[in-house]
Amino acid sequence: MKRVSLRLLASLVWAVSALSHANAPVPLLVLEDSVNAGMQLRLARALETARKTNAPAVFVELDTPGGYLEVTRQIVKDFLASKIPIIVYITPSGAHAASAGSMIAMAAHFAAMAPSTSIGAATPVSSGGEDIQGDMRRKVTNDTVAFVEGIAEQRGRDKTFAKESVTEAISLNATDAAKKNVVDGVYESRDAVWKAARKKFPELPEVVTFDPLEMTLKERSLSLLSNPNVAYGLMALGMMGIYMEVNSPGLIVPGVVGVASLALGSISMQIIPIQSSALVLLVLGLILLAIEVMTPLPTFGIAGLAALILFFLSGVFLMDETQGDLGLDPGLWLPVFVVATLAVAAMSYFAFKALRAVPVTNQGTKGMVGLEARVTRIHSDNVSLAVIGEIWTGFPLDAKLNEFAIDESVEIVSQEGLKVFFRKKKKE
Repeated sequence: MKRVSLRLLASLVWAVSALSHANAPVPLLVLEDSVNAGMQLRLARALETARKTNAPAVFVELDTPGGYLEVTRQIVKDFLASKIPIIVYITPSGAHAASAGSMIAMAAHFAAMAPSTSIGAATPVSSGGEDIQGDMRRKVTNDTVAFVEGIAEQRGRDKTFAKESVTEAISLNATDAAKKNVVDGVYESRDAVWKAARKKFPELPEVVTFDPLEMTLKERSLSLLSNPNVAYGLMALGMMGIYMEVNSPGLIVPGVVGVASLALGSISMQIIPIQSSALVLLVLGLILLAIEVMTPLPTFGIAGLAALILFFLSGVFLMDETQGDLGLDPGLWLPVFVVATLAVAAMSYFAFKALRAVPVTNQGTKGMVGLEARVTRIHSDNVSLAVIGEIWTGFPLDAKLNEFAIDESVEIVSQEGLKVFFRKKKKE
């Protein structure tokens, strides 16, 4: 009698649980990006949504080449701690869950694969795709092996594959992965996966609706900024914008774009795992660039070119090779570096040419005194002057600003740094 009562109680609990989940939509995420901060934020939102709506599970469709190890650890931590079943389905055919993606799939409560998909190859590599060498390789490999074996042990998956996916870069197709108990099975569709998951988790309702969770603006921005190519491109664009603005004051647009790009680049540098040595090279490059464009030292472009070389080296050493397998694409950032170098060289050439064109004053030094300038813009307390192909900030000496007109010719009287003082041109 007592045994019958316990069975009735268990059945009642199961029925109540199933009823409570029956009408709750299942959050559905389609992840086709690298494993980055944006993906982590999106998965965390899905789990939170499932908890708030009392959803029976979270369904993830995965296709990823891998990504950052630290982000993967946080995602796996959330998966293992979740009381709500997480179903990961590697799909469509031709997709793969490589490197960090294989760890995420194995950490799911129920892992499935579509036909003609693959999983594995989690050997740590450098950001450029090369093998890590020496003691660092052993340290990173051993740490990663312990991590994936812990996942396999907690989820009851094959520990041998988990280890060899790291040490030997083993990768399995869907059929072999199911045979070796790396995943729970191979299925043609999402509905087939759900039907199979119900056998493992009987409390899941038979009929459900899937609620796709689209990326928010924040998640999309984080995914974009987590791309090291975007991060480096923003920094390069920022340097060029600042260089152009300081070299030709008054252009406005390059300065605004440069400052905005540097701000976004600095945010990106906090998201991706970078090496401190790369930051040192980047800062040194900025210092040399400042010397080139903001001091009276006659570097004739040498400091600017040296700054670009340091920017190039900072890109080479940018990524922390122990924290992920994503890095700069040489096919993208090398052309950017070449174009930036040519641009700085061209600006330095024209600046040097303009410097030589300035007449010699009575004191024997080169200056702006006596040159003719043209008013290009009138501001509240100064004007922008076009002088020998450059834009200067000008201040009138013998008249008010409202007495000048656009395109009016004036005469330079004196110069202080990047400021020039002018007066109306004498009538002949």
